Amino acid sequence: MSIHKFENDSLKQTNDLQESLALAVVKFLMRGKMRKIMKAWDEDPEMIIAVDAVNKSSAHLKKMIKKYKGKDPNKKLPWE
Repeated sequence: MSIHKFENDSLKQTNDLQESLALAVVKFLMRGKMRKIMKAWDEDPEMIIAVDAVNKSSAHLKKMIKKYKGKDPNKKLPWE
């Protein structure tokens, strides 16, 4: 058995596992109780503030990445 075949099999299993975990999370979030909780979160002022803070942080992070890359859009980030 070649290493390449082993890597391909491992990658396929990992992808299948990730898909099944994502599906499980979506199913959990779509339950009736969770929908009621999420509806209540939409009206909660603390949750609205927290979501706004996350949105501002992500916008700031995008600006920082754009500044880091500068004029070269092909420049790799440290984790890429």
